[in-house]
Amino acid sequence: MILCRWQSQSQKYLCNGQKPKSLKVKSVLTQRALDAGDCCFAACGIFLASSFFLPSNRIHACPSATARRASSRTQVVRRQVINKIMQTNGLAISPEGLLEKYQVQLVINSGTWNVFDKGSGTPVVFLHNGGGTLWNWAYQLQYFSSKYRVIAPDLPGFGRSYRSSEPLILNTYVQGLSELLKILDCSKPILVGNCIGSSIALEFALHKPEKVTALALFNVCGGIPMLNPYLQFWATLRPSTVFGKAFHQYMINATSHPRLQHLSSRLIYADSEPNLHPMLSQFIEQQSLDPKLRASLYWLVMGLDSFDIFSQHQQKPAHFSPVLLGWGAQNRTLATRWAKVIAEWLAPDQFWLIENAGHMPMYEQPELVNEMLEVFFKQRQ
Repeated sequence: MILCRWQSQSQKYLCNGQKPKSLKVKSVLTQRALDAGDCCFAACGIFLASSFFLPSNRIHACPSATARRASSRTQVVRRQVINKIMQTNGLAISPEGLLEKYQVQLVINSGTWNVFDKGSGTPVVFLHNGGGTLWNWAYQLQYFSSKYRVIAPDLPGFGRSYRSSEPLILNTYVQGLSELLKILDCSKPILVGNCIGSSIALEFALHKPEKVTALALFNVCGGIPMLNPYLQFWATLRPSTVFGKAFHQYMINATSHPRLQHLSSRLIYADSEPNLHPMLSQFIEQQSLDPKLRASLYWLVMGLDSFDIFSQHQQKPAHFSPVLLGWGAQNRTLATRWAKVIAEWLAPDQFWLIENAGHMPMYEQPELVNEMLEVFFKQRQ
C-alpha cells in the first residue's frame, strides 16, 4: 500500500465513536419535545444542538445596516443570474453548459434515474455523495469525458432522479447501480465515489469483484457511527408521534434549501466554500426555483444505518480490484481517523490524505483530484 501525505493529528470533534454526555442530553430533550408537540421547547433543543458545533459567527441577532445593504446587493445579483438562466431555458451561456445535453432519463427498478453519459473508451462511473448531485463531479466529468466514457447518475433522492417515500438504503442503491450498468452495456467499469457513492461502489465490488476494473473511493461513508456528534444528533432522533415525525422531517429537509446550505459549510469544507463549477452553481440556482429538485435528506437519514457496515471490518475477497482510497485531511463530516479504519481491512493500493480538503475534495481541490485519478486510471489500462 502506498501511503501519501498521511499525518496523524488530533480531531477536536471526535469523541471516540461516542456522543458526548451533553449532546446525549440535548438529543433526549429535543426528542421529548417533538413527541410532546412543544414547539418552543423543541426549538430550544434544536438551537442547543446546532450551536454545539456551528461557529458562533453564524448567529446574528441584529445585522448592521452595512450587512443588510450587502445582503440586498447579493440578492439582486443572484436574481440576475436566475433570470439569465431562465432566459436560456436553464442552459448557462458557456462551454460548460454543453455538458447538460448529455443527460438521459432511464427507468431503473420502477424509478427514473437522471444519468450523464458522454465519451467513449474505458467506462468510468462517478457516484456522488448524499445530498449532492452528479454535478458535484462536474470538474471531473468535463476533464475525463474527452478520454473515457464517463457516466454519472443522480442517485435516487437527489438531483433530477426520482424521490422515494421510504428510507434510502445501501442495498437498494447497489441493485440500482447493477441495473444501470446492464442498461448502459457498461462492462467492468472503473467506479469512483465520494461518501455514500464510495460505499455503494465498494459494496457492489465486494459482491461482484469480477465486474469492476478498479475503485477510486473518497471519504467512504460508514453510516451513523462515522458521523461527527452534531450530525449524529439528528441522525439518531426518532420521534414517536405524528407531529414529532413531521417536524423532524421538516427540519432535516429544510437544510437542503439553497439559502441555508451555507450553514453547513464548516462541516463540509476545509475552509470557506470553494469556487463551484458553473454547472453545479446553475443547478443550485434551479433548486431555489423548484423545490422538487432539493435533496431528500430525511429519507437518506432514515436509511443511513444501512451504511453502518463500513464502520466495521469487512472481508475483502482474495482477488479484488485495485483501490485508490482518498480522504479529506480536514473532513469534519467523516473524521480522518476513520480513513485508517477503512484502510486496515481494505488495504488500498494507494492511500491519499488530501490536504486543504474536507468532505468535497473533487471540487475543493479539483486539479489535484483530477491528477490523482488520471494517474490511477492510466495504471489500469
